[in-house]
Amino acid sequence: MTPGDGRVPAGRDGRTARRAPKLLGHTTPWTRRHERTYHEGVVAGHQGGIKISSFLRITALFVSLAIAGCLQPTEPILSQTPRLSTTAEVSPQAVITGSLVNVTLSVTNHESHTVTLGFRSTCQLLYVVHDWRGIKVSEEFLCGAMQTGLTLKAGETRRQTSVWRAARYDYGQHAYVPLTPGLYRIQATLAEHGYLSRPFVVKLLE
Repeated sequence: MTPGDGRVPAGRDGRTARRAPKLLGHTTPWTRRHERTYHEGVVAGHQGGIKISSFLRITALFVSLAIAGCLQPTEPILSQTPRLSTTAEVSPQAVITGSLVNVTLSVTNHESHTVTLGFRSTCQLLYVVHDWRGIKVSEEFLCGAMQTGLTLKAGETRRQTSVWRAARYDYGQHAYVPLTPGLYRIQATLAEHGYLSRPFVVKLLE
């Protein structure tokens, strides 16, 4: 080998050493010590990259959780239907068919907190009447088209009196015809929300 021929001198083991990259115009023989140092540097860099990648993933996770926490509502959302109950009663329990019957309706809040229900009309606490065959005989209610609300405090019971005409309207005669004497079931309900009460049995007499 002669100077300047471009070849690299052999190492102690007889093998040709690899040429290191040129730095500032100088060429340095690539020995095992350089190779070991280079290998250790690559491994350290790889491990460092893994640590940095893990750190970034953990940071992104915490940021996502923080954003999700900011999007949570500030007030709890009730996932269950409020515990309310309704009742319907008639006194006396036996009335003359075709007459006007006073029906006492009630709704009770069994929750330990205030409950507010919204309605799309002025109708809130209503009743429905069926005969002994299960056929509905009560008329539909005339309701105002406006939004209303019903607020009940914890344990509060709200009562109201409605009137039921024990008759059906005959469009041919344009007059009310008394219902057939017998047993009828009256139930209270909250418009749009349900809460149908247990039936109260009333007897219509001739």
